[in-house]
Amino acid sequence: FLIHGDYSARTASHEFLFSEEFISYGYEDEVFVDYLYRAMMGRTPGTDEAAYWVWRLSTGMTREAAFDEFANSHEFALICQDYGINCQ
Repeated sequence: FLIHGDYSARTASHEFLFSEEFISYGYEDEVFVDYLYRAMMGRTPGTDEAAYWVWRLSTGMTREAAFDEFANSHEFALICQDYGINCQ
């Protein structure tokens, strides 16, 4: 679906991170941030990166807002471009 353009990387990532099954696990923010990086950036976050996002979530940022920032990031766009898939 991604390669043929039927589905965007943003949509696929969102459906994974906000699926009923994923939400049912009740992951703490640290785990959610790790999954954001793995699903959308294809890597694990550095210590400072993880701490920054966990701090933002702990001070009122919603997970949806964090997802949007990842989905609109330059790094995500470059990854999509490298794979030849539609980001948005």
